[in-house]
Order: sequence, then C-alpha cells, then structure tokens
Amino acid sequence: MEINMVCVRGHDLDGPPKEAFKAAQKAKEGVEYVEQMLNKQVFPRMFDLEVASKSGVASVYEKAYSHEHLEKTLRIEAALDARIDKQMARFVNLKEYKRIRKETSNPVLETVPIAPA
Repeated sequence: MEINMVCVRGHDLDGPPKEAFKAAQKAKEGVEYVEQMLNKQVFPRMFDLEVASKSGVASVYEKAYSHEHLEKTLRIEAALDARIDKQMARFVNLKEYKRIRKETSNPVLETVPIAPA
C-alpha cells in the first residue's frame, strides 16, 4: 500500500498535515520491518524445525528446545529461584530484627526538669 498525502483522511493536497503523514510513514516502516524480520528469520526456522521433526533427524536446534531438556532446565531454575527467595527472606528478616532491636535497646528517656521554671 502506498501512502501519499491524499491517504490522510479529511485532507486534500492543498494543506495536508505533515505530522499525520510522517506518523503514517513511520508506522508503515515499522510494519515493513516486522514483516522483513518474520520472512527472513522466523519463518525459515519454523520450516526447518517442521522438516526436521518430520524426517526424524534431530537437529541441534531441536535438541536444544526439546521438551525433556526444557523441563529439566525449568526444574533447576525453579529450585534456584526457591533458594534465592529463601535467602532473601532470611536477609530481610535479619535486617528487620536488627532495626527493631536497635529501637528497643536504646529507649529515649523523658527527663523531668530539676529546677522550676
């Protein structure tokens, strides 16, 4: 689709708003970039993966993203996340304990004036 000045709704060639035209051009460029990335990178890899799965020969790509490998990796990552969460909770509890202990160990005593005012 070609974008020209007449494409902008409600305006003619006499006084088109340049901002709207530039925005339309920029949007068109963005769409073209996404289409180019899909055609050059995503679709060829999908086709290769489909061919490899049909032929029965596992490629490096297919091995790396196999269900067994992903499941094992996710299990390990979940265990690590749990350990990190546990350690962070201990750290926060320790910091809070130190803060509360400091507040209670040094209470501010109110003093009564000795001499009458």
